[in-house]
Amino acid sequence: MDSDTYVLAYVGSGSDGYIKTFTVPADGSTITQVAVLEHDTNVAIYNSLVQVDTDTYVLGYRDAWNDGQLKTFTIPADGSTITQVATYEYDTGNSTYNSLVKIDSDTYAVTWYGYKPAAYSGSSWGSYVKTFTIPADGSSITAVTVLKYDNNANYYTSWVDMGDGRLALAYAKDGNYGYIRTFYIPPDGSSVIDMHSLYHNYASYGKDNSLVKVDANTVALAYSGSGSDGYISTFTIHSGLAFQSSLALASDNSTLAVTFDQAVFNTNGGSGNLEASDFAFSLSGGTASLSSATPTSISISGNVYTLGIGLSGTPNGSETLTVKPVEFSIYDASGNAVLVDQKVAISVTLNDKFAPTITSTADIPVGNATVAVTFSESVYN
Repeated sequence: MDSDTYVLAYVGSGSDGYIKTFTVPADGSTITQVAVLEHDTNVAIYNSLVQVDTDTYVLGYRDAWNDGQLKTFTIPADGSTITQVATYEYDTGNSTYNSLVKIDSDTYAVTWYGYKPAAYSGSSWGSYVKTFTIPADGSSITAVTVLKYDNNANYYTSWVDMGDGRLALAYAKDGNYGYIRTFYIPPDGSSVIDMHSLYHNYASYGKDNSLVKVDANTVALAYSGSGSDGYISTFTIHSGLAFQSSLALASDNSTLAVTFDQAVFNTNGGSGNLEASDFAFSLSGGTASLSSATPTSISISGNVYTLGIGLSGTPNGSETLTVKPVEFSIYDASGNAVLVDQKVAISVTLNDKFAPTITSTADIPVGNATVAVTFSESVYN
C-alpha cells in the first residue's frame, strides 16, 4: 500500500471473510491494526488479493454456496478505511483453489477448478482461466473470455507474470502431481492461449505451491513434495521467445500477413532479413490445393511479413491454411530459434471464391409461367 502499510484478506471466525490493514515500520518492531471489514458474513475461502491501483484492490474467493466471487475495494494508502465497491460471480457452480493475477493496468485473470463459469456455454467440471477488465476505481468488473485448459481438478495454484503477456502457473494436477503450465494473454485479455506444460514431479506430490520470478527466464517454486517434505526447485522458462502473434489473410487469398511479437532474423546473430523459404505452408480441406508449400513471395514492414500464397484451384471457403516457421530458420535478437510448434497465430480459413451454381430446377405447373431455381449457396443482386 505504502512504505509501512499492508493489507490482508483471510478467512476468520465462522469461516467469514475479512480484510484488515496494518502498519509495520521499516524495522519491523511493531504491528498495528488500522482497519477491518467483514465483507462476507457467511464463508470466504481460497482468498486471492491483487492490487489494482494505489487505492483499489480486487479479491477472489469461494463463498458459502461454493461459487466463485470477485470483489473490489477502495483502501487509501494509509489503510484507514476499507470500502467494498463492486462484485461479480465468475462461477455459479463451484470455485476451488482460485488464484488471481494482474495482466495490465485494467486486465486481470483468475484460475480455478469449477463447474459452471458465468457466460460460459454449458456446464463442465474442469480447470479454467477467465479474464476480466476492472477500471482503476474498481467501479465495475467485466468478463472478457474464458478457457477450459484441463478436465482435471488442479489445486494449489500459484501465478507468476513473466512479462509481455506470458504467464506461468504452478499447480497440483489431479490435486497431487507437480505441474507448471504457461499461457499467453494479450493486454486486453481478449484471448487465453495455452502454451506449454511440464510435469516436474511424477512420482510424488506437488502441493502448497508458491511460485516467484527470479529473473527474465527463471522461476523458483516452493512446494510440498514426497512425504509432505518442503522443496524448492528452479526452472528455466524461455518467456521471451518470439512467436507469431497474429495473421491477416487478403480478401482474394493472395497473401497472408504474419506478425511477430518482436523483431526476428534469419541468423542467430541478430541480423538478416527473413526469406520466403523461412516459412512453410500447409493446406487442408476444401477444393483448392497449394502449388507450393513455400510462400511465393515475401515483403517486410517492421515485424509484419506478408507472404505470397500459391494456390491451385478455386477455394470454396472450407480450406484451412497453416503457416509455421521452418526449423532453425527464424531467430530472436538473442539468437534463440523460434519454435516450429506455434500456439497463438497458426492458421486461417481461406475466403470462398467458388462461384455459386444452379443445383436444380423445377417447373411450377400453373400456366408454366415460372420456374424454381435452386443455387448451391445464397445469391444476391
